[in-house]
Amino acid sequence: MIPMIGTMVFADATTALMTVGPAFAGAMIAVVAGAAWLARGTAEELRRIAARDWERGIPTTTATRERLAA
Repeated sequence: MIPMIGTMVFADATTALMTVGPAFAGAMIAVVAGAAWLARGTAEELRRIAARDWERGIPTTTATRERLAA
């Protein structure tokens, strides 16, 4: 008879990861949604800054970038 791999074989942290409940799934969904919301807001703010710089005529490239590329 082959014994089944039980949770006694794994460490406590691994056992906790294996037993994913609804609260953990909900928390992970909230974390992923929060990260997406944060990334979207950051991208929008960077777009606004670039548009303001473009309208003001502020150069967005630097001489350092050209020196590093050469």
